[in-house]
Amino acid sequence: MRKPNKTEASEAPRVSPDQPLPRYLTLRDGIYWFKRKVPAAARRADSALPEQYWRSLNTTELNVALLRLPAEQERFQGMVDKAMASKANDLVVSAPARGAGTTKYLLESHIPALVARFEYEVLRTDDEWRKALEREDRAGEVEFLMEGLEQRYDQAAGEDYRGVEETVAQLLEGERLIAPPGSKVREALLKEVLAKDIELMEAQLGRLRGKITPTPRVAPPAPRELPTMLDLYEEWAKAQKNVRTRETYWSFVEEFEALNGAVPFVGIADEHVFRYLRYLQQQGVNRATAKNRLGALATLVRDAQSVRLISQSASVPFENLDFSGFPETEASELRRPYDMSELRCQIGS
Repeated sequence: MRKPNKTEASEAPRVSPDQPLPRYLTLRDGIYWFKRKVPAAARRADSALPEQYWRSLNTTELNVALLRLPAEQERFQGMVDKAMASKANDLVVSAPARGAGTTKYLLESHIPALVARFEYEVLRTDDEWRKALEREDRAGEVEFLMEGLEQRYDQAAGEDYRGVEETVAQLLEGERLIAPPGSKVREALLKEVLAKDIELMEAQLGRLRGKITPTPRVAPPAPRELPTMLDLYEEWAKAQKNVRTRETYWSFVEEFEALNGAVPFVGIADEHVFRYLRYLQQQGVNRATAKNRLGALATLVRDAQSVRLISQSASVPFENLDFSGFPETEASELRRPYDMSELRCQIGS
């Protein structure tokens, strides 16, 4: 136990032992300690740092502990700053631990891209095959397509999707997507593929009769390559040199994807945003903090629009939200460290 030196003895504030302890000050076995959680970003930068930082203030007297507290806070902040500085030259923050691309489970937001890829492959193959046909072969192909179209019309009228089951299975395997048989999302894909197959057979028939349907020049993006919030973050982070800012935004994206999965940005719906809001409410954050986190995600969207990573006309799902369910002040904010001016004010009172 270290006794107060002459300076501490003369400057130590005289406070009532009944007053609430300030934040980061705790009493253990009669001795006052400085206790604070080490930020996750600092622990990622320096794996030797503990999750909780404890340091004895070496006194049983509250007034002396209060006097030593600011110096300990400075020491703690210096430790954190040193850890973060070791990563200051890293211009790219590591991504959250998940595979590249979107989730492997088929989502409704995957379907348009999946169907577009199907259309591209059919038209591209048709271009190569049709140009090699002789006149008599074209006549036979017209008859074949007309018969196939009648079958597809009957299937669509009866909502019978068995005729495209094999096609859908091949599409899913080729794009590394999973959709359990009987699931609603698989049924939605079957319906879209049947409709697109009819459209493509009509286009092929028209091509054989001289009505050209152009093939897209470039293959559409793969469904699992659709930009996610992580992709938006990585694009934004390229121009950000402040490590703390990047780490903070990363943590928001990490939280959002932990709750909702690696959803393509085009598939982010109200349910995903509300799930994140409920999570923040359960964490007890205040209104300003909640607005800050959703505002950060909105910033990533606006940045992605500016570089055309996503459509410039896309709506921003993290804006115009209702934060009335969040308290103005967190309970933890009611207890915070005293600075020296506040301590001297208490002495004077």
